[in-house]
Amino acid sequence: MILWINGITNLSYDDQVNTFRLLSAMMSDKCRLVFSADITHDRDTILKAYNDDEGCSRTFIQHAIVRLNKDEGSQIALTSFKYAVDFISDNNPDKMSFVRAYIQATRNIRYPIPGLGIDLQMKKGERLYFHEGAGFSCKYTLEQLQYMVEKAGLRLEKTWTDDKKRVVFCQCTKTS
Repeated sequence: MILWINGITNLSYDDQVNTFRLLSAMMSDKCRLVFSADITHDRDTILKAYNDDEGCSRTFIQHAIVRLNKDEGSQIALTSFKYAVDFISDNNPDKMSFVRAYIQATRNIRYPIPGLGIDLQMKKGERLYFHEGAGFSCKYTLEQLQYMVEKAGLRLEKTWTDDKKRVVFCQCTKTS
């Protein structure tokens, strides 16, 4: 049995399919893959999770700027930015929904980053994203998960969800 908890959600769609494909190639007919995925599409719940009242998510995500200041000698002031989160919902079978977190310049800014030999220049309203690709923390429908694992040579055999249908555990086998 291969147990993979919440491992696909921050990869691009193609990387998710390719990762499942690699796992499928390693599996025998006796193997089972069990993985978890977020299935909630409740916009308010998702936005609150990534923009909580206490600011935990904002602090975690903005830590990239703190590290840039410390490691590369910049002095980027987070007060020059507004933190924001979007939820992009897509129910097409060959797609997924995802979160985008970013800071948006509240004015025209220019900050030298000496360690990288560059300047961060942004116009008022311009966004700086904290993830690669379209987004992160992907959310799925069961149909999307089934389509994805089938593209990778797997068969979705069983699913289990919590009472509020926010997360799913999926059991897959290799297709013959």
